[in-house]
Amino acid sequence: MSTTYTSRHEGVELALRRGNEQAAEMRVQAPGDGAVARPSRRRSTLADMRKDLEDLEQQPRWRWRAKVALVFYTLARITMNLPFTERAVWEPIETEEGLIDYRESLEKRVDFHVVCDAICRPLVAGFGLYMFVHRLDRFSWSNQLQLLSLISMCCLALPLCDESMEHLLRMRSFQHCMATNCGAWLLALMLGWEVLCNILQMYMTILKLRALGWHRTARCCCVLTTLGVCFLAVMLLGLADPYQNGITSLGCCFTVVGIQCLALCCAASRAMEQARGNDPIWWTACLLYANACLVPLGPALSFVGLFAFLEKGFILPLTLLTLDVSFQVFNVLLLSGMVGTNSMNLEALQRLAELSGFGLASARVAFPGHISQSATDCVVSFPGKYSDLWDKAVSSVTQQDTFSLACVFLTDTASGLGRHAINPNTPGNCWCRQIYGPVPAATYLSVVQVSADESQNHDQTLAFKRADAEAMGQRLLIKQHQGDIEWEQELAEALQDAEVRCVENQCRAPWGCQWFEKWKQNVDRAAELHQTLHVFYFEDSKGKGKLPWELLANERARHDARKNSGLGASQTAEVAYLDKIGLSYVEHDIMEFAAFLSSRTVAAKLHRRTLGLIYGFTQRCLGLGSHLVAEQLE
Repeated sequence: MSTTYTSRHEGVELALRRGNEQAAEMRVQAPGDGAVARPSRRRSTLADMRKDLEDLEQQPRWRWRAKVALVFYTLARITMNLPFTERAVWEPIETEEGLIDYRESLEKRVDFHVVCDAICRPLVAGFGLYMFVHRLDRFSWSNQLQLLSLISMCCLALPLCDESMEHLLRMRSFQHCMATNCGAWLLALMLGWEVLCNILQMYMTILKLRALGWHRTARCCCVLTTLGVCFLAVMLLGLADPYQNGITSLGCCFTVVGIQCLALCCAASRAMEQARGNDPIWWTACLLYANACLVPLGPALSFVGLFAFLEKGFILPLTLLTLDVSFQVFNVLLLSGMVGTNSMNLEALQRLAELSGFGLASARVAFPGHISQSATDCVVSFPGKYSDLWDKAVSSVTQQDTFSLACVFLTDTASGLGRHAINPNTPGNCWCRQIYGPVPAATYLSVVQVSADESQNHDQTLAFKRADAEAMGQRLLIKQHQGDIEWEQELAEALQDAEVRCVENQCRAPWGCQWFEKWKQNVDRAAELHQTLHVFYFEDSKGKGKLPWELLANERARHDARKNSGLGASQTAEVAYLDKIGLSYVEHDIMEFAAFLSSRTVAAKLHRRTLGLIYGFTQRCLGLGSHLVAEQLE
């Protein structure tokens, strides 16, 4: 279960379990000695952090050297290509049959298309690498998507199909009397280069689809890509019919890019419809649209260029090659998140996943408690961390009406999460002052650590975290693949924002105290019905961790009580209130709950059977309608 980050303070613990979680345990733990930093101390800490960030933001010397080396590399490629921009002039001649044919003349002229390719392709590839060096604060070596993007960009910047490399290859082939194999070498280089670049981009798009929540689509694309590569390898090795294997490989390739393009467009369209007023999400959706357009262009231009290369006798179609590389460079930049005002990180993509209809934040159902008129027992305090037992308790009271359950579980603003209820004993103040006291600013910051291995369960937990943060007014910060500088900047900004949010909410608990008001109403109703109240403790901790009502807001007392407590934080307030108003209750170890549930289920069945017998007997004796009998039984 992901936990909410609270710096050195203890803070909120919500029941954000995977699946159909129903438990609610909101825990405000007491900090240790000196754990709650004073405002002046927090300001000095943030000032020190800002100073460290300013030092980190100074551009490292090696980055400047990398930029200079990149400029020299690009200029060297252009310089090496320009001497080979001349092409022979083809003169029209008339054949004996009266047809027009062309022959190569001795005259040579500078070809405009060759000049454009000699200059534009190195510049575009150099620009792509420059963006990675310049936006290093967004790059992380642990981010698989960004790492593959850098590898792809380096592959695109290789001079394998430059004019200088072609002439060098031809010259070495002539020296070794292999002029006839020059075209085959060029074909092998171009094919291997193009295939590698396109496969890397397909796999990067698959990673992005997984982050967006399209898990089945991503798996399908992965399988089809693998099949396409296998058929291409069989074709190149000559193990089977080259034509059939080539067509199959081509079909797999364009099926994958078609699926990826459609999935990206669908995710962006649905997000853009619902993310009105949210500029970062809107721009992220726009980038996804551009990404979707570029995904099929790269492979399409690659195959067109390859066929033109074969048709023209191993002569590179330079215009197509320049366009192909340019589109692939910009596609890699969009996939990596190196362009745009906002980094297209996992947090933005997960938010898009929710807006696109793949979010799971609505999987939880609020539980307001259930007080049965016919029950003789009521569970008034239950440790929510035992999620399986809690689910059984909720199922039992809602489906079988075996006992009453006063505990509540709030999931969103509509159910009461983040809202406050007035304490009648202190007019103008809510219950937070009494049961929590002033909470530290760090409780308004929720940090989620995202693992590299994405899964549906993890996506669900993250969606729950995001929904809770929105309802409670917390700042959600997701740590995944940010670089050190970017992460420190985000954390410092989030801490400052958390302090502002805490002051604006008068240092009250961000999750609110509406849950306590609803719980108290349930307890009062159970007491009116003279039901026996039951409190469940942690395993082997029955009776431990109780606090007087007057000491709930005392940090020292709360800290001492939690050292060996059998109660969650919300339970501590619940039991303290029961002691305050003088209600008696039966204490249980949580391991006794199975026996408690079984005995109440049997008792409920006997009770319903007895009522049925009485109903039937009375109906036969009195001859009354069912509705009148029911009124008399009540």
